[in-house]
Amino acid sequence: MTQYALRRLLETVPILLGVTLLTFLILHLSPGDPAVLIGGPTATAEEIANIRARLDLDRPLPEQYLTFLGGLVRGDLGESVQRRESVRSMIAVRLPNTLFLAAASMLVTLFGVVLGVIAATKQNSLTDLSLMTVSLLGVSIPNFWLGLMLIIWFSVDLRWFPAAGLARPFFSWEGLQAVVLPALTLGTAGMALVARLTRSGMLEALQQDYVRTARAKGLADRAVVYRHALRNTLVPVVTILGLNFGYLLGGAVVTETVFAINGIGRLTVDSILARDYAVVQGCVVFIASAFVFVNLLVDLSYAFLDPKLRYQ
Repeated sequence: MTQYALRRLLETVPILLGVTLLTFLILHLSPGDPAVLIGGPTATAEEIANIRARLDLDRPLPEQYLTFLGGLVRGDLGESVQRRESVRSMIAVRLPNTLFLAAASMLVTLFGVVLGVIAATKQNSLTDLSLMTVSLLGVSIPNFWLGLMLIIWFSVDLRWFPAAGLARPFFSWEGLQAVVLPALTLGTAGMALVARLTRSGMLEALQQDYVRTARAKGLADRAVVYRHALRNTLVPVVTILGLNFGYLLGGAVVTETVFAINGIGRLTVDSILARDYAVVQGCVVFIASAFVFVNLLVDLSYAFLDPKLRYQ
């Protein structure tokens, strides 16, 4: 297991290098000049040239890229050309909001496992039909529309939850109230997908010989369903959960915009619009690293869920 983990860690190095290179090239080769944006419409050509020299934008692209990589090795993500702040500190300020929102959304998504098990154990019943109909709606409804509807219903009409922002401390009553609506908005689609995937896997598992053997030995139905059938269904479900959590760590741009949450996703989009190279590169590297790390944990979890994989 240790050798496998180390091998997977080494495999992430070229992936992250490729991400940094693609991001760098896309930003620097796309139309627009951040020096012009900083100087404004009244800036002269000499002033724009001075800005480019101050930001090292007049240097060759390979040299700029190597400088960026050297900073990454030292843990330096650069400085924002718009706000003159450290990119690392800008990400650090917004990271708690993104982590709290991602964790709350994952709790909503995990509830899909329970719904899938219930639907599978009550196959073709009214409960099964109702849950799968709700799951289909959850997958189909766009995030921005669902978020706006939740704000209108629960914030404007009923006044149960705040309409925007996250309150600190997060685990206070105000903090928990503030995260309910954005977590539901983000987690509903994942919950619906997990519920459908769990149901299909459970239906297949419940027909297997080992389940019939467990029942013939007199095991309680709850033990058969949760200790035997569900465990053998969780490998694809864990894959989806891992990918979803990596997406959430990257920041859900639409949800953060609708609920005015100052997170990583919103910072990335604002920086792209402002042509703030250093911030965009830093955010993309962070998001890519989060995806790689979560996928590594998912790969390692397979061996615990399926003992057969330990001997392969």
